[in-house]
This record gives sequence, structure tokens and C-alpha cells, in this order.
Amino acid sequence: MAQPSGGSLLKTVKDLGSCYERLVKEFLVNIGEDCNDPESPEYRKVYVRGRCTEFSPDVVNQFLGRSTTHVP
Repeated sequence: MAQPSGGSLLKTVKDLGSCYERLVKEFLVNIGEDCNDPESPEYRKVYVRGRCTEFSPDVVNQFLGRSTTHVP
């Protein structure tokens, strides 16, 4: 498998621990049906390890070091 050459992708694949896969699965399983409904109190929230985590495209892009500027 070829290694990614983009510097911003390195954060997503470097030094992953064994718990990483479990955390991702827990995150995905705990995404509620109404997490994408702006009217819901659970909008853009998910619980991981008993803690509420807010997420959005901007949060993910910021973590990956990508631009959060929206392009029409």
C-alpha cells in the first residue's frame, strides 16, 4: 500500500494505537438519527466514552489542518 504524500493526511494515519479502531466504531455507532437536524438538541453531537463531543465539517477540517472556508 502506498503511503499518502500529503502532509495534512499524515495526522490521520501516523502512530495510530490499537484503541483507535474501537473509538471510531464507538463514535459511528453513537451518532443519533437526529444529529443532522438543526432543530434537535443533539444536533452535531455524539457521545464517546460517556462524554458529549460536538462535531461538524469545520471541526474535522480544523483538526486535519484544512481550510474551513466554504466554497459555493
